[in-house]
Amino acid sequence: MHSHLQELQDDYDSEKEARNKVEKQRRLLQDDLENLRDTLEESESSTAAQQEIRAKRENELAQLKRTLEEETSSHETALASMKSKHSKTMEDLNEQLESLRKVSGYCC
Repeated sequence: MHSHLQELQDDYDSEKEARNKVEKQRRLLQDDLENLRDTLEESESSTAAQQEIRAKRENELAQLKRTLEEETSSHETALASMKSKHSKTMEDLNEQLESLRKVSGYCC
């Protein structure tokens, strides 16, 4: 009976030790899980911030593109106007030159 009691005590001690190990592993896993959650939250925050920055940059880029297109159109219009004025001035100068040639030709 004493050996049976000793055997039961040993079984109890073994089970208690196994439970302690399992409980320790559970705490370690719980800590790991908490660390992973924290890392995930940080990552999500970082990702959200990066997405916000990217959205702002995309908006800035779109605005710059619109401004560039407007400026390009404005410059093209101004250039066309200048070309037209240049052509008109050249025509006037050619007419004046022809007139001077005709007048010079009659004089001499």
